[in-house]
Amino acid sequence: MANPISESLNEAPIIQKAIIIIAIIAAPLYFFAHYSYLPKNTTLNQLKRDVVKLQIISNKLPLVKKSLARYTRQFKILSKNLPNKKEIPNLIKRVVSLAQRNRIVVNRFNPSLVVNKKKFYNTVNINLDLISNYASLGKFITDLSDEKRIIIPGEILITGVTTKSENLATAHIALRLSTYYFKNSRKK
Repeated sequence: MANPISESLNEAPIIQKAIIIIAIIAAPLYFFAHYSYLPKNTTLNQLKRDVVKLQIISNKLPLVKKSLARYTRQFKILSKNLPNKKEIPNLIKRVVSLAQRNRIVVNRFNPSLVVNKKKFYNTVNINLDLISNYASLGKFITDLSDEKRIIIPGEILITGVTTKSENLATAHIALRLSTYYFKNSRKK
């Protein structure tokens, strides 16, 4: 018994035979390319781009490590200038002593509770109500900057300027100082 498909193929012209053979070969190639090769090729190209990006990042790693080491050294130096929590009362006494040494009258002295709680450190503000001349105030702020621990002058409000003599004017001064301390005690 003869197969009708094979008989019709035998009788078909050569062009039809070639088209059928090409279709038989092309169909699996099309499905392979469309459903297997192209999606995998797209994924492969994306992975190649990712590898290039990662290589660029990894080439920067020595610079990042160098910067980290530099920042770590700077942090260690600067952190030595921050008081720890136990030093805050003495630091506050030192501020008052510096004011008195510079002939500044301290009318009101108000250290605040912790105002800014950051991840590693807290901020303590010290509000001062002073009577001083400009030269004494400048010397007082300069003395604060010479202290071992960081004390930052913040808001300064000068009001009620009175002239005592030709070269001397005193004023009522509201001054906010800020200092910082680590949450955990540092090892010395």
